[in-house]
Amino acid sequence: MSNEIIIYQPDIELEKIEVRIDNETVWLNRHQISTLFDRDIKTIGKHINNALKEELEGSPTVANFAT
Repeated sequence: MSNEIIIYQPDIELEKIEVRIDNETVWLNRHQISTLFDRDIKTIGKHINNALKEELEGSPTVANFAT
């Protein structure tokens, strides 16, 4: 499954969500995630930022090379 697009609509009354799948990875923007989980877009942004912050914290991964 490479570069596949799936339309997700669990209920006729809910907004359709176009889901892009690339190499078994699902790609959604903040609006799509907020629609999928029925949460405010600001809440989704907060959680994404917290996840990214955790990934970037700690000691950097750097290799020292002799020159």
